Amino acid sequence: MIQVIDKAPAATLRQWWVKIPKSILKSEGVDRELEDTQRYIYDEIAFALSKKDPDWIEYLSGFLESNDPNRRCSALFALFTEAEPTDELRSSLLAAFKSKNIYLKGSAIQGFIQIGYYPLSDTDLSNISDQWLAAWAMQYQCVARPKEAEKILIESLKSKNPYLRKFACDIIGDQEIDHLKSLIEPLLEDPNKEVANVAAYNYYEMLA
Repeated sequence: MIQVIDKAPAATLRQWWVKIPKSILKSEGVDRELEDTQRYIYDEIAFALSKKDPDWIEYLSGFLESNDPNRRCSALFALFTEAEPTDELRSSLLAAFKSKNIYLKGSAIQGFIQIGYYPLSDTDLSNISDQWLAAWAMQYQCVARPKEAEKILIESLKSKNPYLRKFACDIIGDQEIDHLKSLIEPLLEDPNKEVANVAAYNYYEMLA
């Protein structure tokens, strides 16, 4: 599927962005009913556009208020990872965060982190109930308030939310915060297998 998208010319990519063709949706291993699959395809098309279409920024910017949350997420992601941040993008990220869609909120937080823009208050973040989204909010807090990052990470490692434990392990490992390594070790036996695997990877990488 990715090879087909990578080989397509810009004009075809624009057509696929408007309507994903059945040939891609019927690709082996693709579940056309899953929102995750559709977002992944849009992400790949948007990334390909950024490499092949000289007017891709203007084109994708036209979808920043799209009623299709999947296309909107992918447009945001492409713009905050592949283009210079603009006031329009910052405003669109804020609007996405204020939406009711979890994935738009998540894309917004990832975008804030990526471009180094931190407009959210503690109140904005404390109202988050979704576990996955709460983990992204924690990562946002760590970069927005670096002096409090270690305290936030230590609390997250003890959280009942497995996403928080997993994200905290990754942050500690990625940033090589060696003096917090010992706090990861107990999570090698975490009842959540994903947390245990992430903890093990980061713990042993830091030992190497």
